[in-house]
Amino acid sequence: MKKLHVCLNEQEADLIGSFMQKEDIPIEIRFKNLQSLRGPVPFVDTDPEIWILNDEDFEKASALLKEFLKPQVDPNLKSWKCPNCGEQIESQYDACWHCGTEIKQEENKNRS
Repeated sequence: MKKLHVCLNEQEADLIGSFMQKEDIPIEIRFKNLQSLRGPVPFVDTDPEIWILNDEDFEKASALLKEFLKPQVDPNLKSWKCPNCGEQIESQYDACWHCGTEIKQEENKNRS
């Protein structure tokens, strides 16, 4: 049994755990419900951990985790200016955070 990852919170642990189980990699989530103890217990001792039960699955699990945690933003997309309010919007967003105007599909294709 080997520790694969220390998670930021219970939700991340559940997502990664479900992903690993979907890939037929048996896992154990440790310290899942300890975050409410932060304060009296040092916070590093309350973070959920993903453990791989079979050592022979560790390399595959590490590669899958690296891909799973990789940002899903297209690096070729450029930021855009909202045609409605003029706000500069970061590339990963399809709608203006200020006024809610959505970028049109044809404009979206031209951002790269």
